Amino acid sequence: MFKNDYMKEMENSLDLIKEEVEKNLINDEIEKAKRAVNSQLKNLVGLDINAIDTLSFNSVREIISKDASYNLGKYIALGELLQLQGKICLKDNDESMMLNYYLKSLESFYEIYDEEEINNDKYIKDIECLINDLREYDISLDSDMQIFKFYELMNKLDKAEDMLFYIIDKSNNDKAVISKGLEFYNKLKQKSEEELIKGNLPLEEVEDSYLELSKKLK
Repeated sequence: MFKNDYMKEMENSLDLIKEEVEKNLINDEIEKAKRAVNSQLKNLVGLDINAIDTLSFNSVREIISKDASYNLGKYIALGELLQLQGKICLKDNDESMMLNYYLKSLESFYEIYDEEEINNDKYIKDIECLINDLREYDISLDSDMQIFKFYELMNKLDKAEDMLFYIIDKSNNDKAVISKGLEFYNKLKQKSEEELIKGNLPLEEVEDSYLELSKKLK
């Protein structure tokens, strides 16, 4: 009951804050937008922006995990609000901080990427926008791998494959990464032809790529 109430409050609050920040940015009210995001961070996540800036994400995770019943909603709220904070920084011509908040937003969403609630058109659209922005930058392999997993979740299998081969190349053919790639293709082999075609990666291409990766392990 209380969990459902929290989720409803969270969704309503996020809808309102997005509208508010969008208006603030159109009117060049940067500080007002920052205050609005910070207020909702404290309200929905229990942390302010100074704590987010100061603490490592592992420390943020530990704090959120203390109240396990609301983890899902808090990670969604954190991901959405940090994405908004990044947009504010971009408007403020602070690209470095924008990237910092976008990466933390990605980490937050990734904490719950396999939860049913995250596979919601509203959040998937925001995550996809976030990923598109992050693809413009040279980010860590861990973040690259998170993007790969989200493409898989969204059934954008052709993009997942492109990301996978990019990661393999970037990691200098790391065998652990190649093994994860083989696991990915083995999972795809269990999908229906219809699902694979929807993901723009037909079975023939799956099998060809599996063989190509297998050779890299020899």
